[in-house]
Amino acid sequence: MAQPEPESELTRRTTSWKAGFRLPSVRTVNTILRRYNGKGFCGRVHPLLDLEHEALDDPHEFIRHRQAELILDCENRKIIRSDILLGGVRVPALLHFDENRSFSRIFRSSYASRTLSIASRLAENAIPTVDVLAALNRKGFPVEASLLITREMQNVRQLPATGRHQLEIHPPLELTDSLALQLGCCVAELHSRRLFHGDLKSRHILVEQTEPPRFIFVDLEKSAFWPLAPSSVRDVLAARDLVQLLSSIPERRNPKTATHRDILLESYLTKRKLPATRRRRLASWVDLYMGNDGFEQGKTLLENLLSRFTRRGADGSSPGQSPGSR
Repeated sequence: MAQPEPESELTRRTTSWKAGFRLPSVRTVNTILRRYNGKGFCGRVHPLLDLEHEALDDPHEFIRHRQAELILDCENRKIIRSDILLGGVRVPALLHFDENRSFSRIFRSSYASRTLSIASRLAENAIPTVDVLAALNRKGFPVEASLLITREMQNVRQLPATGRHQLEIHPPLELTDSLALQLGCCVAELHSRRLFHGDLKSRHILVEQTEPPRFIFVDLEKSAFWPLAPSSVRDVLAARDLVQLLSSIPERRNPKTATHRDILLESYLTKRKLPATRRRRLASWVDLYMGNDGFEQGKTLLENLLSRFTRRGADGSSPGQSPGSR
């Protein structure tokens, strides 16, 4: 009987990040979280979550709690760190209180509901993500506020990030070549399951320093599952994630070595094993959005693309041509 060929080093490293990791299916996750119907909020909570109904119906109770820490307070969102009782055991948790009074709330589900939905989908596909303990919506239509409670992950670190709005909940971690290679494989696995993050900045990926390292996707508000989308649409969605991630990684200035961005992108394309046509198309989308001018954080992909066309038009060159090449 013929012996199988040994795995190459690249194949071994690009598949090792998933080793030994399993999570319950979506059906199991939804079964674990029981229905809750309080005076002001309703949704799903963990059956072992030991909280007063008044606390679940009034998120500001956590702020007034002497052991609670308000770590983010912006216009429409608050993040609170507080210990809670889960089955009689005190565990650290993060409480995300989100308010949305815009017109768009009529057409989309709440922050807590979207996070629970995509976290369950990620769990079904054995992709590490947040551990949701409660996802509640304020009663009424349209939903104006939601409360999401997640277990605060321990022994994790944040990847370095560029731009503004840097909220450091966890200690920072230096990005190495090996870590960049593993991260590219992790994102490739995410996209191969037709899951797309939608806001894939480096600060939205936590790293558990195990062997191999585990990458945990957080801030899932804009994530989506596209099982029936054609390959052309999926490639655009994949390019959006890649551009956001590559642009958020601080670049090192050493022309003699490959950059972390190059390593990440190459490992991603190697792991995906796309046909040559799709590989070129995906690379062209990434190149179009990145360009020579870079991707501006804080703007959508469409705004960046329009800005790029405007600048090129003002310079008298085509969108894919640098001004100096005319």
